[in-house]
Amino acid sequence: MDYFKGLDSKEVEKSREEFGSNTLTPPKRERWYHLLLEKFKDPIIKLLIVAAILSLITGYFNGSMIESIGIVIAILLATFIAFINEYRAGKEFDILNKVNDNTPVKVCREGAVETIPKSQVVKGDIVIVEQGDEVPADGTLLHSMDLKADESQLNGESKPSSKSHIKVEEYSGAYSPNMLYRGTTISQGEGVMLVTAVGDATEIGRTARQAASITGNKTPLDRELGRLGSLIGKVGIAIAVLLFIQRYSAGHNLSGESLARKCGYSSAFLYDICYHNCGCSSGGVAYERNPESGIQYAQDDCRQHSGAQDARLRDYGRNNGN
Repeated sequence: MDYFKGLDSKEVEKSREEFGSNTLTPPKRERWYHLLLEKFKDPIIKLLIVAAILSLITGYFNGSMIESIGIVIAILLATFIAFINEYRAGKEFDILNKVNDNTPVKVCREGAVETIPKSQVVKGDIVIVEQGDEVPADGTLLHSMDLKADESQLNGESKPSSKSHIKVEEYSGAYSPNMLYRGTTISQGEGVMLVTAVGDATEIGRTARQAASITGNKTPLDRELGRLGSLIGKVGIAIAVLLFIQRYSAGHNLSGESLARKCGYSSAFLYDICYHNCGCSSGGVAYERNPESGIQYAQDDCRQHSGAQDARLRDYGRNNGN
């Protein structure tokens, strides 16, 4: 390697000032309370919250809150466990990145081979790689010997890619066989490369920035879950209102007949009274208003019951408030 002189100390500093250090900018971390509140926006959690509200309403009238407490505990456990796991994963990821930045790399500087941390590599350095090494930066091959690199992190292919310093004008695939890329691993052979990009300017650095950027676009699954959550929420609110009315009516001894009287005696309800009191299974029903009480009542075409049942219906109306 004596014919690769490399950079001197002044050139290293100049390159670092101009092109930056060989570190990837970590993604922006949300504050812990934003991360926690984000968990409550999950569609499944929203459904559980609706279920908890319905359970609280019914439990209030039934005098039992055990199910409601159970659902609330389940919501808190799900959200806090997810929050803690994501928060810890972010911290551990940052620690791993710091450790990875200290991986030793062999470079040629001032005509000698020396080992430096990966984070100290700069654009223009001459880097020596061999089997088992992780490529520290993007670079063009100056020398190679039976060289292959595992580029699965970039292209997703398990088969190693052949690399060579011999110039190739046309090639298949997205990545040049004359270059090595940061994050890939040398699976066979050895080589020498000239660093052409460091840090965020590398191929994997650009990919990481794009992956970390928040576009605000929702996936089809997110949209479907959102619609489902909205529908269930509306249905849940409607059921809660109906349950509240039913429980309120039962608690104030409001019978079905009393509610019907307050609404003007619906015809369907009066037909039900006539059916059960007259014993008639069919026939036309005529409605008349009692001049004394002002209550509507029904007469059936079954004449054999008309006199007695008319009196029963009048008495029934008087005994229930009028």
